[in-house]
Formats: sequence, C-alpha cells, structure tokens
Amino acid sequence: MITIKQIQNNATVTDGTDTVTLGAGDNYTCSPPVINEWMELVIDTTISGGTPSDSFSLSAKGNGLIDWGDGTIKPFDGTTTNIDSTNTHQYSVGGVYTVKYKGWLTMANGLASDGVKIIEFKNCGAETSFDTVGNMFYYCINMTVTAKDVVNTLSNTALRMFSYCLLLVEPPKVMTYFMNSVQEMFLRASLNSDLGYMDLRQCNNFTNFAINVTTWSTENYGKTLMGWLRWDSTTHAPQVGWDLKPNQNFHGGNSTLIAGSEAALARDYLINNLNWTITDGGLL
Repeated sequence: MITIKQIQNNATVTDGTDTVTLGAGDNYTCSPPVINEWMELVIDTTISGGTPSDSFSLSAKGNGLIDWGDGTIKPFDGTTTNIDSTNTHQYSVGGVYTVKYKGWLTMANGLASDGVKIIEFKNCGAETSFDTVGNMFYYCINMTVTAKDVVNTLSNTALRMFSYCLLLVEPPKVMTYFMNSVQEMFLRASLNSDLGYMDLRQCNNFTNFAINVTTWSTENYGKTLMGWLRWDSTTHAPQVGWDLKPNQNFHGGNSTLIAGSEAALARDYLINNLNWTITDGGLL
C-alpha cells in the first residue's frame, strides 16, 4: 500500500482499481493491482462438444493444480493433448463453471472439440506458463476473451492460436521474442486489435495470418504494421536496427489503409524494401 497525504495541488491518481482526482488537502490510499495466479476459463457443460454433456476436458499435457469449479481441486495429471479420461471432469449438475489452472501446460492440439464449451477466457494466469500456444484456442467459436494479462510462453509458434474465434475482438497479449510462426493465427477470427506490440523479428512464417478476417479496422491494422516495424513517423522508416525477416507472405484479411498515411508507408516498406507479398483490402 502507498498512502498519499496532504496533497498540495490537484492531482490524478491511478491505482489497481480506478482513477481518482484529488484536491489540495485530500488523503488517498492507493492499492496495488491484484495479480491473479490462475488461468481461468468459463465453460458451459451443456454445449455439445467432444465429451458427453455435463463434462469438460482440458485436453492438455501439464503439471500443475486444477480447480474444476465445482469444489473439486486436485493436481492436474493430464498426459495427452487429446480428450482423455485423465484430463476430463464429470460434473454432477450441468451448467456454467469457472475452471482454474496454474502450473505448466502444453496445448499443441488445442482444446480438441471441447473448445466449443468455453464461453469466456477470463484470465491468463501469472503462475500459468504455456509450453506452446499453437492451436491453443482453435475453433473456440463461443469464447469471448476478457483476459487483460499476458500469456506467459516461450512458444516458437502461434499457429492457429485463435482461428475461428468468432467472438474474439481483443486477444490477450502474447509477449515472446522466440515466435517463428504466426501462420493462420487469426484465421476467420473476429480480430480488431492493435497487435503492434508483438516482437516478430524471429518470425519467418506469416502465411494467412488474418485470412478471411473482416473485422480489423483501418486504425488497428495500420497500428499493427507500424508497430511490427517500430515505425518512426518522423523519419518515415523503421527503427534503426529493428529488422523483420524479408520475403514473407502475409494476409491482412479485408483490412484497408489510408493512402499516403504513415501506415500505408509502412506497408509500402514491407512490400518494396523487404519483398513481402501482402494481401489485404488495399488503400483507400
């Protein structure tokens, strides 16, 4: 806790909960943000999936602790990345539950056909690390993402990570320098985010990144391309020493850019200087 006393001048204070405007003489105690250790998935067991009704499979290999949301908390002994009796839980009453997990997970085959039972990805988990995020939420067509923390991974691929996530809108951040493939990462997803934070200097496979995406706005698409290049709007060039791999095939869905804008210049740089083949909605 940090306590602020006897404010001399008006000030705006932001803590882990909200933003407060203080006047001279006010006292205010700031609370640090709460860090959630668990990955949290909200599921609906009544949705038809790969397991029978009223059950759910976290089809992953792992070594950690799982809370199935009905009072059952136990070590996770998942041994395969497919639906299997070792990683499937049967509920006595069907309905909506919050499944929580912390520890190590590898989800190379995604969540198999039980991914349709996930209705919310609520938290990534400060104490959950993912050996791979490739196919992680592939075909989770009923899943809304509300997680605001960072996916903790050293994965070298995000292949189809959010493909077919029709309610996606805002994916959590995947912060890793080791990513060498983002192939079909958002295929047919409802993507509309600024992904420019991603460090993709090691990536050599952008194939069909956002193919069939119709929701990526001009603003966020542009910010993404500029961010990947660490584009300098003063010099109209990438940050010195920040090099993306040349000769890539990239699909931006039907997204468009404004002709003559900095984002359009960044796109031109990728095409003309790095020999990228870019398929998107073109320039306006």
